[in-house]
Amino acid sequence: MIGVYEFLPNSEFLTLVGGLFCKDDALTQKLCGNILFLMCGFNQDQLNTTLLPVIMGHLPAGSSTNQLLHYAQGINSAKYRQFSYGMIKNLANYGSLTPPDYDLSKITAPVFLHWSDNDWMADSKDVRELQSKLPNVKGSIRVPLAEFNHLDYMWAIDAKPLLYDTVLENMKKY
Repeated sequence: MIGVYEFLPNSEFLTLVGGLFCKDDALTQKLCGNILFLMCGFNQDQLNTTLLPVIMGHLPAGSSTNQLLHYAQGINSAKYRQFSYGMIKNLANYGSLTPPDYDLSKITAPVFLHWSDNDWMADSKDVRELQSKLPNVKGSIRVPLAEFNHLDYMWAIDAKPLLYDTVLENMKKY
């Protein structure tokens, strides 16, 4: 579950289990979908269950333990700042006891923020907060489906008309 520097690394065993328990004729397929929903928000109508073996075969994708710690630091501090190594190492690395904030004013590329009401991993309040700090937000676009969840950005049956078409249209403009 936790490698030396990796959290939830993917393994052949998990890929095999995902394939067996999540395929179309498996009695446990519904359980696979519900595991995803518990993490990211419920939206059964947009889940292509035929893809569950593929999805579960790639989950967990693994993450750096420091990346997870950095997310937690951001939540606790409510700031967009660099990684905190602790006061002594911060002093050595940054010249201060606390890590410096990211200078979001330096992000000058046009930005479109896409968000949804049912995304349990990115609250709309946080999107508004980020929007207020970025200098060149061209749009804050709510996905027009109340049930759209975090995984739907990648796997939703209707991701193209609900999201991708708008993303591509805005990319062409800028």
